[in-house]
Amino acid sequence: MSKTPQKGRRFAIFARVSTRDQLTGYSLEVQEQQARDYVKRAGGAVVKVYSDQESATRRQEDRAELQRMLSDAERGAFDALIIQETTRLSRNLGVMIDVTEKLTKAGITLHDFSGPVLLETSEGEFFARMKALIGGYTARQSVEKSLRSREHVLKSGGMAAGRPPFGREWNKALRKLEVIPERQAQLRRAYDLIVNRSRSLNRAAAELGMADSSLRKAIRQAAATEVGQHFNGHEYRFPCPPLLTANQQRHIEARLAANKVTRPHTKGEYLLQGLVRCAACAATMTGQTSTKDGKHHMYYRHPTQSYDQSRGCVWHVPVDLLDDDVMTVSANVVGDGKSLRQALETALAEQYSKAGDTGNRLKQVEVDMQGASVRLQRTLDTLVAFTEGSESRGRLTARAREEEQRLKELRAERDELARQIALMQVPLEATDAIASKLRSLYWGSGLGPERMLNFDQRREFVRTIVGRTTRGSALGVYVRMHRPKGGSKKAVWWAYILDGCLALAENRLRRDGDSAPDVRELRTHSPQQAEALAALAAATVGIKLPRRPYPGQLRTICSSGG
Repeated sequence: MSKTPQKGRRFAIFARVSTRDQLTGYSLEVQEQQARDYVKRAGGAVVKVYSDQESATRRQEDRAELQRMLSDAERGAFDALIIQETTRLSRNLGVMIDVTEKLTKAGITLHDFSGPVLLETSEGEFFARMKALIGGYTARQSVEKSLRSREHVLKSGGMAAGRPPFGREWNKALRKLEVIPERQAQLRRAYDLIVNRSRSLNRAAAELGMADSSLRKAIRQAAATEVGQHFNGHEYRFPCPPLLTANQQRHIEARLAANKVTRPHTKGEYLLQGLVRCAACAATMTGQTSTKDGKHHMYYRHPTQSYDQSRGCVWHVPVDLLDDDVMTVSANVVGDGKSLRQALETALAEQYSKAGDTGNRLKQVEVDMQGASVRLQRTLDTLVAFTEGSESRGRLTARAREEEQRLKELRAERDELARQIALMQVPLEATDAIASKLRSLYWGSGLGPERMLNFDQRREFVRTIVGRTTRGSALGVYVRMHRPKGGSKKAVWWAYILDGCLALAENRLRRDGDSAPDVRELRTHSPQQAEALAALAAATVGIKLPRRPYPGQLRTICSSGG
């Protein structure tokens, strides 16, 4: 049984940590505070505090603070010693035996946070020595210790556990998150690769020397301005400096979302890779090449594992037949000048709205720049009044550097906003000219898309017409194969339905005949689709790109003429 501590006794506190990291953290502080709470409950008074940062396995004569405590105990400087638990004294069995014997001889009672340690009994002496031998803490006590330490850190304004968001680090001295400049530069490089140079996530990650999963996580955390930690039903929030603006993060995510359609992984050029689907089961068909009679034959083929002939699944469809026909349908869609004009008007109106929002932000940035400049000048003027090396001068120098960095960031943001506004200044009367250029791109001089666009541009053109951007989308080119009853293997033909975001069309395909596709319905262009088509037009002969194109800009607006 534990004895009740006598009131009015003089207590000494002995706190120890074993590593320098613990010393710069909170363990000593937590031990001392909890010991003071114990003494207060016991009705005693703290008269001595010993803080020790050294290994508990060292010899007694090598531990100065332990020696000082024993010396004070022998001369009667205190009546009782409070420790977190017995291994705070030592983990060396010989040292533990000697220390406990000296405390008992001096009449000092030993307490841990659970109560008095009964060293005068054989059982108490045995348990104390066993703790020194096997390490002290039980698993439950270790967890409780960790939780107490974490709670103390959070309540004192620090981050207690977990890794900071990508590109930030926790400054213990200032108790705040700070940007790691190298990581911010790395993420800005990722923005340039993905948004401006159309790199995929995997390719951008490879160029940056990162894992693609790490880059995806970094992008997700790029614009975070606050992070939180939860403990015992409470949420603790910490300001977080962003690495990119919210707009930049949205641009990256939009570009990555547009790249989710399956890309070809086989040799050859498959214009409709990721768009062709079985009409019976909606499975996505993949471009493949086979060799027969010394010739290469290209097909969109049904996945083997889901093919079911009884259900009417189509095994394959020739690439050349389907690609040419769908390309013709896509060209017909942009031949409708009315729908193109309406979409472009909407796109331009949306850009005007964005320009207004950007202009308001530019005004606010200029106001913030003026304030930061004034604060910086005042700090510099005050700085000269303090002597070199003083604490006040150090704090003012740090503040001046923060204001200088803030001013630099604001200037960069101002320049970017001004550039965006300049690119958005488009007269609404230019709509007709832009629509005409889009139409003439595909029909002028009888060239057609095949002559005006390279393969990658044609594929992007068709994808814009169909609009299937994710695997879960219901849009696509649905194919069914037909063979007359009793007919030969060659007596087959295919029917397809193009169910796209801009058009609904259908046709029949056969080797021995040709028929024009039937565009049954033209669907309304969205501003984003109009911008995508305009960007393709801008990349072709006769229509110039801006010298510094901005991702949200309607690409054809900088071309000359009408």
